[in-house]
Amino acid sequence: MERRLRTAAAAGVSALAAAPLGAETTLPDKLAGHGGPIKSVTVSLDGSHVLTASFDYALIYWDVSRSAPELVHRLRGHGGAANDAAFVPGHNAAVSVGDDGTLILWDLGTGDPLGAVASDPVKMLDVDVAPGGRLAAAAAWDGTVRLYDLDALAETARLPHRANVNAVAFSADGGTLYSAANNGQITEWEIASRRAVRPVHSHGWGVNSIAMLPGNRLAFGGLDGSFGVIDLDSDSIQDIASSERPILTVRASADGALVGFGDGAGEVAVFTTASGALLERGAVTYGPVWDFDFIPGTQSIYHVGLDDFAALWRISPRDFEPIKAELPRRSLILYCLYPGEL
Repeated sequence: MERRLRTAAAAGVSALAAAPLGAETTLPDKLAGHGGPIKSVTVSLDGSHVLTASFDYALIYWDVSRSAPELVHRLRGHGGAANDAAFVPGHNAAVSVGDDGTLILWDLGTGDPLGAVASDPVKMLDVDVAPGGRLAAAAAWDGTVRLYDLDALAETARLPHRANVNAVAFSADGGTLYSAANNGQITEWEIASRRAVRPVHSHGWGVNSIAMLPGNRLAFGGLDGSFGVIDLDSDSIQDIASSERPILTVRASADGALVGFGDGAGEVAVFTTASGALLERGAVTYGPVWDFDFIPGTQSIYHVGLDDFAALWRISPRDFEPIKAELPRRSLILYCLYPGEL
């Protein structure tokens, strides 16, 4: 398996080393190809490719370097909804997790799985890969964080929480991991010892998403609609904004200059990380924003939710075009009737 990952790395050097997209690049307005709502969207560091993970059990690897998107590969292998995906740094590869409790390592050159680790059949919501590209962490709903060696393609540890884990994020040097759980606790873990260092923050409400920021800071979004930034050196907390609905996703731009959240009411808000000043805020879709990601070299994001496509939103200058969705969508009707079951 290690040989396969090295092969994927060699094949992907040129693809991921291209210059970032320029601000004037024409980006596709819509990435349509899934058979159901989309749970996550992740943009490559050069902005040329996108990964989407869907309730249709599949992922799609997109080329967005031209105005017409290209569906490069449809990645099939999960036995349940695909909840999240992450690119593997230094490799032409990605990892994904889903409701089936499986982590899959994908060769993005061929679209084939390099292998999978099937653990207990428990929902895993979030996955992150350490900067070195060898270690992955997944947030599981059995009260653990799962650690994986991607070279050996094996689970190496389970870090225990007292509640279901919603989100994970590695530090910039990969030596520390942060995890957030349904009980509101954000925990700091030392990777070398696999031990909890301390509880960073006890929020009181569930924490749904976290993101690392420059200056050893961590942004978080809560079930109560709170959005804040923790200074990990002093443990001080800056309250940035709030929402009337739960914050479902928190994202930082690749250069660390911007941070934002998406909420359960279809809103996205974007702030500067230096001061916490609001750059733009607005409704981008009907229903929840389950995820979004910044497109490097542009003032735009791709966002996903109940629609079966990822949509572009131009942050600045703000795109005032109507929300691009046909109404009523079947998934929107189901969400309104059974919001806790989607």
